[in-house]
Amino acid sequence: MKPPIFEGGIDGLKAYNWVQGIEKIFTVIQVQCPETHKVVLATYNFEGEAHRWWLQQREREQNMNWARFKEVFYEKYFPQTLKDNKCTEFITLMQGDNMTVSEYDKAFTDLSQFAPHMISTENLKARRFEEGLKDGLREPIKMLRLPTYTDVLNVPLMSEIDKKKQRRHVSYVPPRNQGGNNPYKKQNIGTSGWSQGSSGGGNQNRPCGRCGKVHTGQCHRDAGACYRCG
Repeated sequence: MKPPIFEGGIDGLKAYNWVQGIEKIFTVIQVQCPETHKVVLATYNFEGEAHRWWLQQREREQNMNWARFKEVFYEKYFPQTLKDNKCTEFITLMQGDNMTVSEYDKAFTDLSQFAPHMISTENLKARRFEEGLKDGLREPIKMLRLPTYTDVLNVPLMSEIDKKKQRRHVSYVPPRNQGGNNPYKKQNIGTSGWSQGSSGGGNQNRPCGRCGKVHTGQCHRDAGACYRCG
């Protein structure tokens, strides 16, 4: 299990997710150590600007426990102003015209953690997700009054999957019959009785049974014409 690296920068969500990743590791490996040792383990993964900041901060305040570390860390990389901005983003979050249900759900999940008061119950969470859906999805789902967030999510998600399947089906074009192998294609029969489009091209060079010459169409001898005089 590789701990996440943090290099600093002005990205509050990245800083928040880094702390969440470190605490997840602490939970999985069940770290049984003083809180100050957690700080040592976490800051070992600082690089670049974050590492330089931590060296200065450690000189000012030594033997910092994990709770205090998160306070000073967030003051630097995720101050209250940025948290308020994320809360506002969640309050105004709507599914855009070019946003899939999955993309909207991801944004909803990422931002909802900064406005816990708006999703404190399952019903509140379901209603907020419902309100953010695009017009064509929102009104039919609101009529269902689904009780949970998962129920509300599943309806437009399945609808979106079904539409994708339909588009793939409509766009499918069966391959055409290649070559001249169509058994229903009629042969072009010339006036001489021989097949003009058949693969047996030797029929066209066969001498006429009336005059002994090679020609196409009606034999001139049938019309009473003379070959010597035209």
